[in-house]
Amino acid sequence: MVIQLLRSLLSEGNNTSPIFLHKSVLEKAISLIDEHAEEINKVEDITDKIGYNKLYFNRLFKDYVGVSISKYVRKKKMEKAANFLMHTNYTIEKIAEMVGYVDMKSFYSAFKKEMNMSPGVYRSKLLGETKK
Repeated sequence: MVIQLLRSLLSEGNNTSPIFLHKSVLEKAISLIDEHAEEINKVEDITDKIGYNKLYFNRLFKDYVGVSISKYVRKKKMEKAANFLMHTNYTIEKIAEMVGYVDMKSFYSAFKKEMNMSPGVYRSKLLGETKK
């Protein structure tokens, strides 16, 4: 019975759901991430700015967006990296630094996780397609 009550409170149609009550803060967090993903290294970089508990806000965020804050940040960083790979001649190392990575192994791993290929392969595939 408690689980059913919690589910009804979390449903989007319910104006007392945590998501509804915190929607403006969730939207602010999304905007912060979209605009400044390269500056975010841990969840606290967001939750400290908006004044929320890390665990509570991560749960709200995941319910609202569908992925955790850290996965959303990684996705945004990799989108920016892919854009740099597509539109600049910067080295992969420089791009990694520009999107907030100091460790190349972490960057390659994150890029591969998001794009299903390494940054070098991604760039060469794009260059190959633009030559055709």
